[in-house]
Amino acid sequence: MSLRRIEKINEVINREVSDILKRDFSLDSEIFCTIIKVDTSPDLKHSKVHLSIYPEKRAPSFLKRLSKQKDKIEKKLFSKLCMRIVPKIDFIYNKTEQKADHIEYLLKRIHDEQQS
Repeated sequence: MSLRRIEKINEVINREVSDILKRDFSLDSEIFCTIIKVDTSPDLKHSKVHLSIYPEKRAPSFLKRLSKQKDKIEKKLFSKLCMRIVPKIDFIYNKTEQKADHIEYLLKRIHDEQQS
């Protein structure tokens, strides 16, 4: 399978799963969930949907709710995509942005201490 086709499939899955989560998955107003990226296997059997979830302390309970609803999400995705094989979805919690925020905070703190 060509790399370009996989990239397009990743984009479509990203957009459709995002729409499904917004429309059909009742998100708490206190939780902010963003799909960072989607990685689909070359055989199109599996897609890893990387999520950023704020606040971080609510992430475990949110992921638990997502995993319980995974079958419904996959069915809705299947109805949206015009593909013979629709990948199974795995939701992955990605802490990269939180780590970057923490590093930025530490660097700012060091900078402020040097200025004093």
